[in-house]
Amino acid sequence: MGNQVITADTISVHGRGSLQLPFKLTRNGEQFDLSTLTLAFEVDGIPLIGTVVADPGDPKGILIQLTGDQVAKLTKPGTRFALRNTTVANFPDVLWDGKIKMFGYADDPDATEDA
Repeated sequence: MGNQVITADTISVHGRGSLQLPFKLTRNGEQFDLSTLTLAFEVDGIPLIGTVVADPGDPKGILIQLTGDQVAKLTKPGTRFALRNTTVANFPDVLWDGKIKMFGYADDPDATEDA
């Protein structure tokens, strides 16, 4: 997909796109079941919390989702993100963190004249 580029610690999303990122966690060589946890995807410096839903293609995995409007709030230099397990009140656990940024453009395309 040209809409997003993911590495171990960086998420890059086209400013006119959206994000649907399948995520799974492996511990001690076994896939950890994320489906039973209360998770939050947070972006620092921007009032932005992504949606975390079950991955229909992986019963133990999740999908991290940002709408097009949310992606448009990201910056090109990027900012930090965290995927937090908030299942146990007052004892959050960060499962993944890194940098998220936008590439391309976010505003509506320039108007064109009909020929």
